[in-house]
Amino acid sequence: MAVMAYLVEIQKILAVPKLSEGKAEPVSVVIREVLTEWNLKDRIVVVYFDTTAVNTGGKSGVCLRLEMMLDKPLLYFACRHHVLEILLDMVFSSPFQEQSKGPEVSLFLDFRNMWPQIDQTKYSTAMNDETIMLRVQPCVLHNRSSVQFSVPGALHRARWMARAIYALKIRIFLDQFEQLRPKCSSVRGPSRNTNFREKLTDFCMFIVRYYVRAWFSATLAAASPRLDLTLIKERASHINQAIRDAGTKVFSRHLWYLSEVTVVGLALFNEEVSIMEKREMVHRINTVKGLEDPSNRLHLTPEDVILSCSELCMCGADEEECTNIKQDDPTELYNDDDDDYADATI
Repeated sequence: MAVMAYLVEIQKILAVPKLSEGKAEPVSVVIREVLTEWNLKDRIVVVYFDTTAVNTGGKSGVCLRLEMMLDKPLLYFACRHHVLEILLDMVFSSPFQEQSKGPEVSLFLDFRNMWPQIDQTKYSTAMNDETIMLRVQPCVLHNRSSVQFSVPGALHRARWMARAIYALKIRIFLDQFEQLRPKCSSVRGPSRNTNFREKLTDFCMFIVRYYVRAWFSATLAAASPRLDLTLIKERASHINQAIRDAGTKVFSRHLWYLSEVTVVGLALFNEEVSIMEKREMVHRINTVKGLEDPSNRLHLTPEDVILSCSELCMCGADEEECTNIKQDDPTELYNDDDDDYADATI
C-alpha cells in the first residue's frame, strides 16, 4: 500500500508500508502513523481513494476511521478512474451477459487466441451516421493503411481499459472474428447471443462517444461535476436500452465526491460552467436550506439526470464558511493571485 500526499504541484510518496492484512482498521492505523511521522495530521483536507469496500464502508471504512482519528471531517474524492472502470464493466456485462467468473473474459480470450490468424490489413469500419467516431477512434471508421495494431495484451479484470481496447479491436476485425471463433472458441461466450454484431457496435459507440472523453478528462477535478452530470445526461439518450439503463444505474451510485460542499467548491472554479450557472449556485446557497451535517457522498437516482450543478447546491456548510460565497458575485470571489493558486491546488 502506498501513502501519498498532494500539495500544489507536489506529489510525495510518504511511505509504502507492508500490511499484515488489508482490513480497514490496520490500514487506517498505518496511515495515521505515517501522517504523524510527517507532521501532516493537521494539514489533511481531502482523502483520495479507490472505491473498494474497505475504504468506503459507511460504518467502519478507512475514510470514516481517518475522520475519527483526525477528529475532523474530510472531503471525499474517489478515484474517478476506478469509478469509470465500474461503469465500463457494467455497461459491457449488461448487453453481452458475460458469465465468466474467472479473472479473464471469454470473449476477449478467444480474440487473443485467434490473433495470429487475423489479417491486420483487412479490417472493417462502422458506417452510416456513426461518423462522430471519426475524430475519436479513426481506426473504427476509417481505413488507414499506416495503422499498426499491437498484439492483444492482458485481459484480466484488474487491467484498466481492457474491455474498451478489446471491444474496439474486435469490432475492427469483426468479420474475421466471426469466421474464426467457431474453430478456436474456449468457452461458450457472448458472441453466441442474438444480435451480437449490433450489441458490439452499440458498446463501441458508447466507448467513443462518451467513455473516451470521460476517461481522459477524469483528472480535471474542477470540471468533474459538470463533466459527470453531462455524461449521465448524454448517456440517457443512448440507443441501446440495456447500456443506457445499466450505465445510469451504476454511475449514479458512484458519484462519491459530489457532496453538497464539493459541488460548489469544484464547480465555481470551472471556467466552462457559465457565469449564469454560478450565480444560480450562489443564489441557491443563499436561499435553499441544506442539511446541518451534509453527507460526504451524494446519492443520485436515475431520475436525477435532469439535475444541473446549481440544482445540487444547498448550503451544507455553516454560516461563517459560506459568508464569502453568499455575499459576493462568483466572478469576484478571488483576486488573480488567489484564483491562480486555487486553480493549481484543485
